[in-house]
Amino acid sequence: MAERARMSTLTWLKIEKGEVSVAMGSWLSALEQSGLLAHLDALSSPAIDTLGEERRKQQLRVRAKRSDAGLDEFDF
Repeated sequence: MAERARMSTLTWLKIEKGEVSVAMGSWLSALEQSGLLAHLDALSSPAIDTLGEERRKQQLRVRAKRSDAGLDEFDF
């Protein structure tokens, strides 16, 4: 599999162990050779990733509401 994914055996073994030090391109090549690359589409869909979508909504900036105070009521 390492040869088909165009990487060294050591890199393939690191991927199998789940080491995060491996380059993203190597991970993608390994997923492609394993037939799992299509599963990334499902992970990137906002409709499926409800937790990620909820976090994104929480991080959106909230616009300040307009004050009901009149223009002559400054608090200096």
